[in-house]
Amino acid sequence: MNEDVAGRYIRKKSRSHYIELKADGTYFLFEGAAVLSGTYQVEGTEIIIASTESSSRGRIQGGVITDSEGDKWIRATDGTAAGDVPPALLSWIPVLREDIPWELIDIGVILVIFVLLGVTRR
Repeated sequence: MNEDVAGRYIRKKSRSHYIELKADGTYFLFEGAAVLSGTYQVEGTEIIIASTESSSRGRIQGGVITDSEGDKWIRATDGTAAGDVPPALLSWIPVLREDIPWELIDIGVILVIFVLLGVTRR
C-alpha cells in the first residue's frame, strides 16, 4: 500500500512546506528550515506519521492528506503540481497565499491612496 501513496505532498497553506513519503514506509518532512524524519503507516484512508518524539494521524484520499489540524497536503505530480500548488518561489505573491493578513494589505492600500490624493492636491 505504501507504493500507492509514496511521493511528495505540498502543504496548501504554506507551499514551501512539504512531506516526502517513501515507498519503504519512511518520510522526510520539510517545514522551512526544520527537517523531520520518521515512519508512516497507511490503514485504509488513515495515515499515521510517527517520529521519535511524537505521532499524528490524518486522512489520505485522492492524493490529498488532511492532517489532524485540517491542513491539506496535495500530492505533487510532474504535470499537475503547478496547477494546484504554485511553486515555493511564487509563494511570496500575496494572491497565491492563504495565510496573508489581508487586513494589513487593505490598510496599506488605503494609506497609499491617501498619500496619492495628498500629492495630487498640491
